[in-house]
Amino acid sequence: MKIAVRTTLSLMLAILPGLAGAQRADPGDDSTIIFAPDDPDMASATARAPRRPG
Repeated sequence: MKIAVRTTLSLMLAILPGLAGAQRADPGDDSTIIFAPDDPDMASATARAPRRPG
């Protein structure tokens, strides 16, 4: 029984750090940001932003 528990814990410790890395934020991620429609800085940035095709 001890061997099964130790094996399971060892596998979890070996696998979990890799899975936790999948939770990191990607610097190139296109996240949605909510802003006020009358925000002049965001209106200016939106007007200057390149448009994606499609």
